[in-house]
Amino acid sequence: MENVGQKEPATADVWIFVEDVNEFQPMFTEPTYVAAVDETTAVGSIVVNISVKDQDVESAVEFSIISDDDVARHYFDIDRFTGTIRTSRLLSDLRENKIEFFVQASDNGSPPRHSNAKIVIYLNRTTKMTSSTALPATSTITVSEERVAPSDHMTVSKHFVQKSLALPIVFSTRLFRTEVQEVIPAPQHVLLLTMANKAPNQVVHCAISSGNYEGAFALRINENGLCMLETQIDLDRELIPNYRLNITAYVSTYAGLEFVDTTSVEIDVLDANDHPPVFQFDQGEPDGMTYFAVATAGTKPLTPMLRVTVKESIECQPTRTGNSNYFIIELSILIYYYFNALKN
Repeated sequence: MENVGQKEPATADVWIFVEDVNEFQPMFTEPTYVAAVDETTAVGSIVVNISVKDQDVESAVEFSIISDDDVARHYFDIDRFTGTIRTSRLLSDLRENKIEFFVQASDNGSPPRHSNAKIVIYLNRTTKMTSSTALPATSTITVSEERVAPSDHMTVSKHFVQKSLALPIVFSTRLFRTEVQEVIPAPQHVLLLTMANKAPNQVVHCAISSGNYEGAFALRINENGLCMLETQIDLDRELIPNYRLNITAYVSTYAGLEFVDTTSVEIDVLDANDHPPVFQFDQGEPDGMTYFAVATAGTKPLTPMLRVTVKESIECQPTRTGNSNYFIIELSILIYYYFNALKN
């Protein structure tokens, strides 16, 4: 007899969509971007390239100029999608020799988030003394003054005043190259940025304008007024094998002017043996950490039994063979077998 009261079980598919929350604000790769540009630079020329990172998935970032006055917006444009800053008109009309403003990066998440980075642009005047017209480090300027008595128009005294010029700074090279070992704890000295033209009492101020990924490097001034480059984090060649830093230096003169020069630094990160070899196991292995083989009673000595694979992520130096070492493994009390380790 049919059981009319019994019901068939019912099933249903339930789809759960996890919505992404805008947890992270876009972060600039540099807190401050520094650049130098000539007053005769053509309209539309690129001055600064900026970039940001946003950990939120599929987060679109837009850029805008933030300034208390209209000088920055009047002379510079920013690409709202790429962050590239270009000149929008000739810079020779600018009164300032240094322009400072902020760039804001905003995402389109919910809720929207933003962050700011400072932009510093030095203007090189072609009508003033520049690095190309550098003077010897011992140069002085002599200023004479005559005082004339109003009654008889005779010269009553003369003054001669000497002042040391703040010399236009010039890096000793347009491209520094150096090497630095990975893994060594920061701070690690990297390079002294030497100058070909600098007065003994001048203090040079430097800033990294681009290329400083993850804030790996920092600049400080030594006792001689020169800039020194050092690490801020422990470097890892497997992540970033080399860097190219663009560096801007400036020094203020007694007259309130600023001389600017630029250079680049190429840094190769040397490899260290900081990654041990790791045995590779097939998915079919029982526990994923043991090699398994079966040998019969008649197996001859030195018979290949199985293949052992070792993966080593370290980059091999020219003096090394590049091969991981394999050893004779004891399979039984009486008989030893040698694993085939020539080619995996």
